[in-house]
Amino acid sequence: MEDYSVSTYGDTVAGIYDGWHGLWEDPADAVEYLAKLADGGRVLELGIGTGRVAIPLAARGLDVQGVDASAEMVRVMRTKPGGDLPVIIGDAADVANLVSGSFSLIYCVFSSFYGILTQKEQLRCLSGVFDRLQPGGSFVVETFYPDLTKFSNNKSLELFHFTPERISIWASRHDKLAQTIHTEDLHVRNGSVQAYPVKVRYVWPAELDLMTRLSGLELVSRQADWNGQEFTSRSFNYITTYRKPG
Repeated sequence: MEDYSVSTYGDTVAGIYDGWHGLWEDPADAVEYLAKLADGGRVLELGIGTGRVAIPLAARGLDVQGVDASAEMVRVMRTKPGGDLPVIIGDAADVANLVSGSFSLIYCVFSSFYGILTQKEQLRCLSGVFDRLQPGGSFVVETFYPDLTKFSNNKSLELFHFTPERISIWASRHDKLAQTIHTEDLHVRNGSVQAYPVKVRYVWPAELDLMTRLSGLELVSRQADWNGQEFTSRSFNYITTYRKPG
């Protein structure tokens, strides 16, 4: 898709997003982890989407607001109880200009950070996070750990989901130099095929640490899940917590 932008994925999948991720991802552990870090302060989610994490976090009495590139994802959130959270539609890379004030916690989960498609823009996002965190505030980012062994000649084809009702096939193209993966998620239902495009710019843990350090943030911890499982080279995801000095 030549005209792919930061809002494309969300605008395309908004109507089915919760149905997909609700099958395997319970946000309860993430909410527990983030609520403790927030310590009663203001909270900002980058890529708030349909509010799967933000709504239960706000239900704990926290002041939660969000940024998201996709108005369609936010529209879905508005249909839910508690989904009237303040949200600014815009690119998370521009967070310093989109929101005002300071926050005790800023977070970006489920690899939404990878939706920022160049290293330059990712750095701009992290600099904005630093600007918007209060001294001593935390930044938490959850991302998948790239497994490039599945690519042959920079291409891969995966059967991701198979039931009598739906077949999901991921056709992906990898650009090693740009560190981008462009995937077409092909859904087959009742003989019809629907394609959902997604493009990401992945980062390695050491690269993420360097970018955040350049932005002024300090590494606090890294783990494989929200319950503190050790991060190893075999982990599929990693959750990293950074802190603004002060």
